[in-house]
Amino acid sequence: MELNKRKKNLLIKYIVIGVLCLALGFGSGYLVFHNSDASAEDKTNMTVVDEVVELLNNNWLDTTDSKTSIQDRMIAGLVDGLGDSHSSYMSTQENKEFNSDINGNYSGIGVYFSPVHSGALLTGIIEGSSAEKAGLKAGDIITDADNKSLSGMTSTEMQEYIKGNEGTEVSLKIKRLQQTLSVKAVRNNFSSDVTYYVGTTTNKIYGYVNISTFGDTTAQHVEKALKEFKKQNVSDIILDLRGNGGGYITAARDLLSLFNEKGETLFTVKNKKGQTETYKDNSKTHYAFSNGYILMNSGTASASELCAGTFKEIQGYKLIGQQSYGKGTIQAQTNLSDGSVLKYTYAKWYTPKGVNINKKGWTPDVAVEDQSLLSAYFTYYSDKFYVDNVNNSIIVMEKLLDVLGYNPGRTDGYFSQGVSDALKRFEQDHGLTVDGVLEYSDQECMVSVLAERLSHKEYDNSLQKVLTLI
Repeated sequence: MELNKRKKNLLIKYIVIGVLCLALGFGSGYLVFHNSDASAEDKTNMTVVDEVVELLNNNWLDTTDSKTSIQDRMIAGLVDGLGDSHSSYMSTQENKEFNSDINGNYSGIGVYFSPVHSGALLTGIIEGSSAEKAGLKAGDIITDADNKSLSGMTSTEMQEYIKGNEGTEVSLKIKRLQQTLSVKAVRNNFSSDVTYYVGTTTNKIYGYVNISTFGDTTAQHVEKALKEFKKQNVSDIILDLRGNGGGYITAARDLLSLFNEKGETLFTVKNKKGQTETYKDNSKTHYAFSNGYILMNSGTASASELCAGTFKEIQGYKLIGQQSYGKGTIQAQTNLSDGSVLKYTYAKWYTPKGVNINKKGWTPDVAVEDQSLLSAYFTYYSDKFYVDNVNNSIIVMEKLLDVLGYNPGRTDGYFSQGVSDALKRFEQDHGLTVDGVLEYSDQECMVSVLAERLSHKEYDNSLQKVLTLI
């Protein structure tokens, strides 16, 4: 009897402890199951990282509904913990897409776009593409692809529906300001890293080259442009590196080799051990021009900045536009056993004169006010803003109105009556509800109008500035 009583008391004790733990768990936001420590024998030759990996693999209950494997997430978290935004872990598919983007090769309809809430805002159309043939223009928004709404998607998610196998057709719904259009376009293979043309101004012939990335074949594509320039007796060259986030360092070397003498030092690289590698001109080609100009902005980074610095120091080319990004480091890519890739920072680069601009960027020789599509223009919000409100979204609206010529009178984020009147004029001109109240639909329309305007050379401030210098 005494034994049964003791058992009962023990049972009650365990129940009380269990209830107490449950209460503490809910009260503090979590429940803790205290597992026994691994034995010393189990820990032989194991690092703490090994222990964590083993415990998570064996015991962690995944409630995230993520399709990404635990291993991929753990490795990505490990790399993210470095605090280096330029180091990353990529799955096999992510690496394939990354290299495709760097090389500028893809199968699609021939458009550049940025995501807005309604869909994919077209910022450029590749000449001769199916998008151009279908009548698409910069400023259009693709809202649906094959009856799939693109609203709220990331740019990567949108690409899955816009890109596709060569020869396949995609049905698109287009928002052009207040119009809705339906078009069809056939996907083709494109190489979009380099575009160029020859122009004239003040009795001079100039060549313009836009380089969007530094891929395996970028130098070959640029040389095609340079050969055409020489045929047409081009005297001055404009290299547009705005928005070019870089690419392969060997591609930067190959591009610079087109403009320099064989054997000339183009840049040097120094790793964490202090070991230095010198990159020199490796070709027999040498294209020379009377004057050169580099267009740059805050999106000009990495290999683009390296090339800009070398052109400035050796050729004396002028830097035009805005302060560049400031990335003076180089990343290595190592293929892992399962096909995934670890990308990590391993060195810094230096110009021929030993300059590194990491976290500083290049200051332009001639500064030009930026009228490009800033990232802040694409931020979605659901609020409405009225006269006397103060908000960062109002700053964005005021800047857009100012760039578009509606003269709001201020760009400090205060919603004055004058700002409201300027907004009403824009709303009136573009078929929107004329109430002087800021909604996201107003901002999206402004960005569309600006994107269309920037597709015309006469509205490109930096380019127009260069043309006055030639």
